[in-house]
Amino acid sequence: MNGALQRLAGMGIVRETTGRRRGRMYAYGAYLDILNEGTQPIPG
Repeated sequence: MNGALQRLAGMGIVRETTGRRRGRMYAYGAYLDILNEGTQPIPG
């Protein structure tokens, strides 16, 4: 699995978010962008 994630990270599809050597976590930015749509505070 690690090799596949490294390849995806190299292509810019996912990014490593922990900065650790072990127990790394990866994020799929496009998916997170969709989830964050409409979550900005409403100016008041």
